[in-house]
Amino acid sequence: YNNQMTKNIIVKNNKNKIVVVSDELNWNVAYIIKSISGEKRWKSEFYLFRKGGFYLGQNQKYLPKILKNTNLLVIVQTNDLNFSKKQIALIDNFVKNGGGLLFQGKFNSELKSILPINKFYSQKNIDIMTWTKNINDFSIFSNLKDSEIPPISFWKVDPKVGAKVLARTNNYATIISSKYSNGKILYL
Repeated sequence: YNNQMTKNIIVKNNKNKIVVVSDELNWNVAYIIKSISGEKRWKSEFYLFRKGGFYLGQNQKYLPKILKNTNLLVIVQTNDLNFSKKQIALIDNFVKNGGGLLFQGKFNSELKSILPINKFYSQKNIDIMTWTKNINDFSIFSNLKDSEIPPISFWKVDPKVGAKVLARTNNYATIISSKYSNGKILYL
């Protein structure tokens, strides 16, 4: 009996929930959804934002229910997502309380207090991106080399003070990270 030990194993049944929201189902959104679906630890849902609401197929869903048990909210803005003040407050509280936000696309002025962007230029560009030294803080990007990244389409932006620039194209920030209360934000 001296050489025996009792051990407990905890099996995690829950998958991390990732919600993707966009005003358009396009290549960027399809790529993100496909990338998420390839990972067994993640569960994803896609909502098309139209007429001021979030739609899963033809069924309108409400943001408090969508955000319940969500770990990461991905917002892809192609045109203009016109969130209501209540929807902005719900997104703000979600991130403040520890949720993650990945925002891709055209700057959304309604989310300016949350996003790590100080200035947005209305010009979209295509160029070669290079990593900054801040990329070392993010293991998800650690295996990517500058030479492996094709030219990308991006919006010119200036980061807020305190935000970390992870990648640049010429003199413009391309990928920016910041903390917002207890949450984290990544802007692409």
